[in-house]
Amino acid sequence: IALGTPAYMSPEQCRDAATVDHRADVYSLGCTLYVLVTGRPPFEGTTAVELMSKHAYDPLVPPEQIVARVPKELSAVIQRMMAKNREDRFQSMGEVIRTLEGWLGVHH
Repeated sequence: IALGTPAYMSPEQCRDAATVDHRADVYSLGCTLYVLVTGRPPFEGTTAVELMSKHAYDPLVPPEQIVARVPKELSAVIQRMMAKNREDRFQSMGEVIRTLEGWLGVHH
C-alpha cells in the first residue's frame, strides 16, 4: 500500500510504504525545492498511479535544464535529494542543511 501525496512521494513510498524511512522526507523536500526553483512539479501525470510511477521510475529533468538561471550547485543538491535510490540521497536533513548553508556561505 502506498501512503502519501503523489506529487511528493519518494520512489520507495510509491512501491511499498512499509519500507519508508526518514530519507523519504529528504526526497519530498527535494520535490518542494524543485517546484520553488522551476515553477513546476518534477513529474506530472493525469492519475495518481501515473504520477507515482514517474516518481518511482522516470529520470528527473535537472532544474537548471528547466530554468537556465538556476545555479548548477543548487540543481545538484536538489537532484541528490531526489535520487531514486535512497542510499544515493542525503542521509539526513542535517546533511541537507549543512550542504545548503555551505553553498550559501552561512557558517555557524
